[in-house]
Amino acid sequence: MPWQTTISMFSSLIALIALLIFLRSSRHAKRVAIKEATDLIFRDWWSEELRRLRGYFFYDFLPNGRAKLIGKGMKEIDRVIPGDEGRTTKFCYFFDRVGWLGAAGLIDVDYVLGPMQHTMRRTWIVMEPLIAKERELQADKMLDPVFQYGFEWLFKRSNKCRKHQVNLLRYRFHRPGIWTRRKLRAFKKQIDIDENNFRQKLEEILHREKPRFNKEVIMEKCSQCGKPAIVRVGANYLCVDCNLKFEQAQLLEHYRDVTMLNFLTAQAESVIGIPGVLPRYEVLRPVIYQGTTSFNNIKVDNSVVGSINTGQVRQIDVAMDNIKIAGNEQLASLLKEFTEAVLAEKQLTAELRNELVEQLSFISSQCVLRKEARKPTIVRSILKRIEEIVTTVKSLAAIWAPLSAILQSIFG
Repeated sequence: MPWQTTISMFSSLIALIALLIFLRSSRHAKRVAIKEATDLIFRDWWSEELRRLRGYFFYDFLPNGRAKLIGKGMKEIDRVIPGDEGRTTKFCYFFDRVGWLGAAGLIDVDYVLGPMQHTMRRTWIVMEPLIAKERELQADKMLDPVFQYGFEWLFKRSNKCRKHQVNLLRYRFHRPGIWTRRKLRAFKKQIDIDENNFRQKLEEILHREKPRFNKEVIMEKCSQCGKPAIVRVGANYLCVDCNLKFEQAQLLEHYRDVTMLNFLTAQAESVIGIPGVLPRYEVLRPVIYQGTTSFNNIKVDNSVVGSINTGQVRQIDVAMDNIKIAGNEQLASLLKEFTEAVLAEKQLTAELRNELVEQLSFISSQCVLRKEARKPTIVRSILKRIEEIVTTVKSLAAIWAPLSAILQSIFG
């Protein structure tokens, strides 16, 4: 019947129209869903949290921590670098999530990678050995058989010529376009050069030699005069001479305090009317030089006594006695000759003379110690300093040469 055929055709047409409407609405819904998911990825990428993670990864983890992880898996980062606190892993998992969403077609990967592809690629270049090692360690455990495969897919996708970052930007930034073909080629070349430079920098970081520490000790300088320091007082370092002055100042302050206490004690006794019953502090008076200074071994001209530290000279003199007792007459003789030459040398300023005396005092005291108790590294540093001073005075340099040879043989 003609009318039945017409009705059948009309029904088929309505069904076809309904199907087209459904397909169109489905595609529209899918585009809306992809757009919303892509927008969420962009929000994450431009968030303050990801900004901090990027800064930490490239400016802290890469230069300071990556070399410590050679031969280790990615999940060992927190153990080797406690300060990481999971930040590097979180940064990599962001790209892994983007990869999985992109592979499933749930986001517009080209839009997403436009502004971040260079960062993603550099992150993979840094982390690929750690990820590969982690997969190897987990191969028999099967704890995470697809570990960071989304991240790897994202990187391999970017290796395709049509998916180069410049092409992603060119396809998206049109109507109007913001680059000419020449500028695009130059931009592509610059991106490739930057990546090659990054790879070279990574190689330098991974294979740079560990610093070799010089056997010579770098001595702290005195905070008051700049000479080599031997003690630390609070936050300040002091040399032998300045430390002596500091201790003398403290001793003088102590004398003032105990003198005042003795005075107050006397006042208390006068009040009660029974003098001399309460104990007193003994106040020691410093010995003031009034005559010729005499030592067992060293002769000191009276004209320089007031400008030298006689305590240090006496320490050298005592050390010389012990050196003789130990049987090293040659060392004692050379030490005596050089010390007397230093004390008598007119070309030396009082400051340099006292510095040499302090250095000789320390070295001579080290000579009489047992080998295991000596401080050879400090002595070698002092020997270098003495060498610098005496090279300016020919008469001292000639005497110093044989003494220096013996000391070098003792302290290596």
